[in-house]
Amino acid sequence: MTVTSGGPLQGQSVIVAIGPSVSFETSNGTGTGPANLQYISVGDQVEIYPASTSGTSPVLAAGVVDDTVHTGG
Repeated sequence: MTVTSGGPLQGQSVIVAIGPSVSFETSNGTGTGPANLQYISVGDQVEIYPASTSGTSPVLAAGVVDDTVHTGG
């Protein structure tokens, strides 16, 4: 994914690591764990909440929000 928000990774392409305790918010509700990735489609705009702000890749996610939840798309 390419980072479009501000911060040390702005404009860079990064890999995001999803662990079993990552929280998800998708159009199918909320939950935790990699199984929730099935509700995120290629091309969806997502917000990644990093577990660390060290500015390195891969980024370890603490939370993922599928923006289609908030935009109705």
